[in-house]
Amino acid sequence: MERRDWSVLTATVLGLASAGCGVKQGALDQQLSALRAEIQEADSALAEDNQQLSRRVDQLDQRMDGLEVMSGRVEDFEVELQSVRRDFDTEIDELQQAIRFNSPVHFDYDSPVIRNADRPLLDRFARIVATYYPTALITVEGFADPAGDTEYNLWLGEQRANAVRNYLTSMGLAAQRVRVVSYGESGDRQVTRGAWGENGLANRRASLVIDYSPEAGEILAGVQ
Repeated sequence: MERRDWSVLTATVLGLASAGCGVKQGALDQQLSALRAEIQEADSALAEDNQQLSRRVDQLDQRMDGLEVMSGRVEDFEVELQSVRRDFDTEIDELQQAIRFNSPVHFDYDSPVIRNADRPLLDRFARIVATYYPTALITVEGFADPAGDTEYNLWLGEQRANAVRNYLTSMGLAAQRVRVVSYGESGDRQVTRGAWGENGLANRRASLVIDYSPEAGEILAGVQ
């Protein structure tokens, strides 16, 4: 309902009063009551408008606060990634909705045991996931150098990926959100093509992927 201009209401009341005896008292009281009701209705509408405006302002303030917090977290995350690159000499690819830590964990020849030298990186990785992507799907990719037969290397890559998965879950990551996949000696994924033994350390590795896409949650039912 539109609110009346107060000058119009005032003029109406004064007009009725100036009519004097030309207007019966009952009729005057009735019109005054109607005017009071309209005034009260206008006041109520104004109060409701003010409440809606106040709620809207509160919502905008909350969104602004949320964006400021998110901006701060993004900045902190970028600092964290730069620190990992520097401290562990690790190549990190920021994809559209995933982050790949390339060749961060290496293994001795024919071994699926995590080296002590690589534990600090896994500790840092677990902390990053828990802080910034607690609901993301983590994929541990296992690899082997080309020594031995293909089937064995596929198995060995899986053992290495499982070792990393077990370590990450022991650090607090949810087991259902960490899956493994083995690429064995896959040539297109070798860091140093054909290198094995003492020269093949770069190929004996586990890579880590943080998948924070909306579709990642749909994959969780099949996580190992």
